[in-house]
Amino acid sequence: MNTLKQNLPLLVTLFAFLIILGLAIKPVVDPDFWWHLATGRLIWETQSIPQQDSFIYSIPNYPYVYHSWLSYLIMFMVYSIFGLWGASVLYALVITFACVFIYKSISLKNNYVGLILLIPFAAIIIYITGLRPQAYSLLGLSILWYLINQTLKLDKVSLSFWVWIKQTKFYLLFPIFIIWVNIHGGFIWGILLIGLFSVINFIIHKDIQELIYLVITIIGLGLVTLINPYTYRVYTLALQMSSNPLARELNMDWYPLFSTKAVALTPDYLIIQAVFLLFISVITFSKTSKTIKIVTRILFISSIYTHRYLLMLSVVIFPYLLLILSQFFQKATQYFSKSNGFTLKIYLLIIPICIVYLILNNLHITQAAYQYPDQFGYQLVQNIYPYPIVNYFRNNGVPTRLLNDYNYGGYLEWYFPKNQYFADGRMDNFYINEATFLEIYNPLVSAQSGWEDIFKEYDFNGVLLSKKFKLVDELKNNPDWELTLEDENFAFFLPVKSN
Repeated sequence: MNTLKQNLPLLVTLFAFLIILGLAIKPVVDPDFWWHLATGRLIWETQSIPQQDSFIYSIPNYPYVYHSWLSYLIMFMVYSIFGLWGASVLYALVITFACVFIYKSISLKNNYVGLILLIPFAAIIIYITGLRPQAYSLLGLSILWYLINQTLKLDKVSLSFWVWIKQTKFYLLFPIFIIWVNIHGGFIWGILLIGLFSVINFIIHKDIQELIYLVITIIGLGLVTLINPYTYRVYTLALQMSSNPLARELNMDWYPLFSTKAVALTPDYLIIQAVFLLFISVITFSKTSKTIKIVTRILFISSIYTHRYLLMLSVVIFPYLLLILSQFFQKATQYFSKSNGFTLKIYLLIIPICIVYLILNNLHITQAAYQYPDQFGYQLVQNIYPYPIVNYFRNNGVPTRLLNDYNYGGYLEWYFPKNQYFADGRMDNFYINEATFLEIYNPLVSAQSGWEDIFKEYDFNGVLLSKKFKLVDELKNNPDWELTLEDENFAFFLPVKSN
């Protein structure tokens, strides 16, 4: 009994993070997952990191930067051994470890209320992150913010740089960033975050020595991030991605938080907007340091510009919300248990039942998705995977100049690696004469004015598109093209002369 009592804090902590792991295990629904796998396979088979694209025929030999090459290789190896379940568990583990550092960022040791509150916050993080390589950047940001919080606890005394970097443990950032720059392009968020913290903290505390040390650290991190197969080109790609207005208009990954796009006005996005507004309000009226308050406000404003910054905002704001709310609920629970103990017991029974149900439902959905891929493409992830086309192409071959939905590109690259395709999920990062490839792709599939000229220029001998695109209707009414295969979500056309 004494042993159980002594180990109870550890057991409760492990149980809480097992719950988070269970909530994070979901089907991998990102359409880019397949070209990630295909790239990992290419690296493994060639034993080299590609310096140019080999999947797309529309921009031959494009000098592409695979900034997440290491994550693609890791995912391919995991997939080769454990299949799709391995992919789900790997991403879930990365997200769970990120939550560990978010929890450790402030003094919440043996705080059971804080552990309970971490679970819904983790659910928000899981939703924002998704099972994608950006989970690695979530982990990197959470470790970075954990270390930054250690600097806030230091006494402002005169220290040499080497003593300071040892006390703050910032020396750990250098190997972390060497891995980070090769595993996901979000390493740039880490540099931006530590830079933002440095400036705001100096403005408030006027500690010139700390600012100098932080600037030296940032310069060092900038130098070590050049240790990658593309050196400085990882920065030029990040600049292109962040300054591409068409990508923010057409790529939902870059939509502003308060977008007028229909997809961004679904109830889940509206809830996220309201929740983060509430979170900012709580932080504003709390006793949290001025530095943190200003940093969170700047990140929230940035998230309005593009909701990609919600990931960084979550890592920064959640530790302080856990501290504030756990203190509040501890007092409320004490009062509630005295005034109405029976009702409290009912809630304590209902909450675990709901959590267990959510985890079991996650596992069931994931199993169903991976066991029945023909249903996976439609009932669970509508308009992403044209599953029936795989068998057709296996029996009849893939058209050599196929016009494909870019969401289908990675899927085809994985199943038919010997062929090349018109587009995949990287199209917003491909540039022709300083214009993103989306300026060609979008008018074409949307059948906008002049689409016929683009269609003729590329001399397509097959078309595979989601039915949401207007070009599908145009081809159905075109006597030169025949609808060869379709279902409720996609349509595949071949030219009449080829039959």
